Amino acid sequence: MTQYELWKAIWSSINDRNFHELDWALRRHNTMLATFAPATFIGNHDATRIATQIADARHLPHAIVLLTMLGGTPTIYAGDEYALHGVKEHRAGGDDAIRPEFPTHGAAGLTIGDQTIYRQHRRLLGLRRRHPWLHHATSTTLHLNNQQYVIRVEHDTNHLDVALNLADHSLHLTQSTQILGADPATTHRKDQVGPQGWAVLAAAPAAR
Repeated sequence: MTQYELWKAIWSSINDRNFHELDWALRRHNTMLATFAPATFIGNHDATRIATQIADARHLPHAIVLLTMLGGTPTIYAGDEYALHGVKEHRAGGDDAIRPEFPTHGAAGLTIGDQTIYRQHRRLLGLRRRHPWLHHATSTTLHLNNQQYVIRVEHDTNHLDVALNLADHSLHLTQSTQILGADPATTHRKDQVGPQGWAVLAAAPAAR
């Protein structure tokens, strides 16, 4: 089953700065994961590209974090790893912008691609490959308000924590160790996630 409900909740909760919508959708997602792992995505050949759908470019990484860290079978639509843009239009030829012809030489020819977003995909997918249990992981809310969200993703005795911050001020944490963060140079910080930032954590953070 393709998880369109989660797809919509990811981009619209980020755009509206309303993580309560995503939290509700993740509760329903958990019920699915109790019996099967649905196909998850933030972009496909029938939808406006995620880099266009997310209103604030600073928050595109947050959507990628959710795709790669939540339970299910994630898929990445060709070109989204380079933050390609395109609007789905409901008319004849309305899919042309979201289904472009790719360069003959593949990714090497995508000089217009966003290399920062490409590197983020590599980092997060590498982390997921090192934690295959994420395929069946459910989520538990640790901290929630409109602009800040911390969840634990877990399966059996395994867990990681994900912190998302859309606010203009830091999300303060205690008792946490960052594995990955918005800025690779500052992943050693254990006490906060910066404004508009995100982090994957090895221990449960207490937000304040």
